[in-house]
Amino acid sequence: MSSLREQLLKAKLITKEDAQKVERDKRKERKQMGARGLLTEKEKEQQRLEQQRAEQAVRDREREQQRQQTLKQREVAAQVRELILRHAVTQNIRGPRRFYYVNLDRRLPCMMISNQAADRLEQGELAIIELRDGSRLLTSIVPRDIALKLIELAPEAVVFFNRD
Repeated sequence: MSSLREQLLKAKLITKEDAQKVERDKRKERKQMGARGLLTEKEKEQQRLEQQRAEQAVRDREREQQRQQTLKQREVAAQVRELILRHAVTQNIRGPRRFYYVNLDRRLPCMMISNQAADRLEQGELAIIELRDGSRLLTSIVPRDIALKLIELAPEAVVFFNRD
C-alpha cells in the first residue's frame, strides 16, 4: 500500500516539489516544537483518549441502566399478565345486562354481563382490567384484591374499579 503522497504524485495532482515542500515544513514544525513540544502533543493526545474512554464509560452506564429498566418493565408486564390470567373471574359473568366503561383507547365499549356481576362491579368487589398484548387488547374481570395489586404494578391496566 502506498502513502497518500505517492498516490497524489501518481495521479499527478501534486508535483514532486510540492511533496518535498510539505515534508520540509513538517520537519521544521517538529524541530521547532522540540522534545518538550512533542511531549506536550503526546500528553494532549493521551488526555483526549482518556476523555474518550470516560465518555464511553458514561454511555455504557446509561445503556446498561436503560437495559435494566427495560428488563424491569418486561418483568412487571409478565407479572401483570400472570395475575390477570390466573385470577380472571369467568363463572356467572355473561348475561343480559350492558355494562359500559372507558377502555385504554378512550372508547366506550360495553360488556354483556349478568346482573349479579354488574352489582359486584358497582360495589367494588370486581374490577375490569385491560392489557395490551401486542396489537390485541385483552379485557378481563378480576376480584378486588387482585385489582389492588394491579394498581400497584400497572395502574393503567385497571380501567374500571369502584373503590368506594
